Amino acid sequence: MKPKAYVGITGFKTPEQVEIINNVVLKEGFPSEKRTIMFGILTSTKRIGNPYVGGKRSPSFNSIREITSAVPNWATPMIHYHTCKKEVMYDELCKTFEMVYESCKAVQLNIDWPEIDKIKKLKRNFSDLEVLLQLPKRATQGMSLTEIQKRVSEYSQVASYLLLDASGGTGKPFEIEQSINILKNLEQVLPNTRFGIAGGLNGHNVYQKIYEIQKFHKDTILFDAEAGLMTENKLDYQKVQHYLHLGIRSLRPQLWRAVNLQNYQSQCII
Repeated sequence: MKPKAYVGITGFKTPEQVEIINNVVLKEGFPSEKRTIMFGILTSTKRIGNPYVGGKRSPSFNSIREITSAVPNWATPMIHYHTCKKEVMYDELCKTFEMVYESCKAVQLNIDWPEIDKIKKLKRNFSDLEVLLQLPKRATQGMSLTEIQKRVSEYSQVASYLLLDASGGTGKPFEIEQSINILKNLEQVLPNTRFGIAGGLNGHNVYQKIYEIQKFHKDTILFDAEAGLMTENKLDYQKVQHYLHLGIRSLRPQLWRAVNLQNYQSQCII
């Protein structure tokens, strides 16, 4: 069974940010039967190696449990984990989920083609863990659609989600037509995986981009944003509200056709 689709907000550093954004989310009609909100928390080998120090967008490792515990029960807290050393992934994620597993059971692997055996081993230790496989543009550089499909199919037993991400948190936009083609190709080999899009999304473009992709993708997609929701590397609550408001309406365009989007943008105040 596929996990529920979500609207993602990534870059939480404090429990107070979670509480403020939760109030914004509730005003937009959540909890929802078909879709949840994902609260994304960034961590990495660097943060785990120096657990008392945070980064520009990531909290200190030792504060993560306090943040995931602040996420409401109906929502999805998710660890966004990055490492350049694939050999440490299993040990570092075990250390992470030994700390947060009571309040967080999802991880996004920001690693190009992580080792499948290590993911299986991790899921044996944490049986309810949902794994998101990030597919950045660099990981598929020079590959045909057939080659991408074959490589991705190897993750069919371990990936609850697959995210096409042209950005990797940098704000670089994705190409709509290319994303549609890849999604159509991959859904044949990952029938039980929930697909999603990220890359340069913000309140100014989320409506158009998600609406166009959802028209051609028969299943409900998830989407996530990070850089486009920030001002000076900190979540900007007005930008988050704008993104949520229009992102949700991209999934229900029949309720939104008569609304002037420019007019809304000028009135968007928390």
